[in-house]
Amino acid sequence: MDDIGRSESPLLSKIVKNRSIVFEQNTDSSGQQHEVWHVAGLAVSKVPNSADLIINRDAGGADIYSINFEDSDFSGLDWLSAATFVGIQKFQGRDCMIFKSQINPLPLVLQQEEASVNETNRAEGLAPRPEKRVPAIAYIDLETRIPLLVQFGQQKRSYQYGPATTLTLPPEVAKALKAYLARIQQLAGPIPKA
Repeated sequence: MDDIGRSESPLLSKIVKNRSIVFEQNTDSSGQQHEVWHVAGLAVSKVPNSADLIINRDAGGADIYSINFEDSDFSGLDWLSAATFVGIQKFQGRDCMIFKSQINPLPLVLQQEEASVNETNRAEGLAPRPEKRVPAIAYIDLETRIPLLVQFGQQKRSYQYGPATTLTLPPEVAKALKAYLARIQQLAGPIPKA
C-alpha cells in the first residue's frame, strides 16, 4: 500500500503488513528513508544514518497523518459517514463510494495546542481562532470497502494492494524489542525488600 502525505510530508510511504507485524517505510522530500516496525503495540523506529533504534508505545490514528494499526490500516478516515457520502462514481475502473467533507489537517499535537489556545482565549474573553479546515475527498472501492484514493487539501494518498507477504523482524529490531520487553517486565516486577 502506498500512502502519500503525512506529518513529515513524505513523498512516499510504503506499508507492508501481515497479521502481527507492520513495516512502514517513509521517504521524505530529500530522499531519506525512515523505517518503523510496528509489533505488539510498540513502534520500533530506525534512526536515519545510524544503527540506533527508538522504541515507543505505538499510537496514532487521531489525525490524518498517523495510523493506529491496532484499530485500522488507514489514517484520517474517521470522518467517513452517511452524512459525508455523496454518491458512487467510477475510479480506476472500479465502482467507488465517494465521500466529501472539510477536516482539520493538523497533526493531533497541533490540534490539541490549537484547542488549548482557544480555551485560554475564551477564558480571557477573547474570540477563539477559527479552526483550520481543508476539503477532503475519499474514493472507497464499493466491493472491497478499502480506499483507492484520499485527498486532504493538496495532499493525496493513493493506495495499491499486492499479494499477501510473509514479514519477519530484522535481527537487530527483534533483539532490541526483546531487550525492551524484558526491561519493562523487570520494572513491573515486585519491589525488592531492603
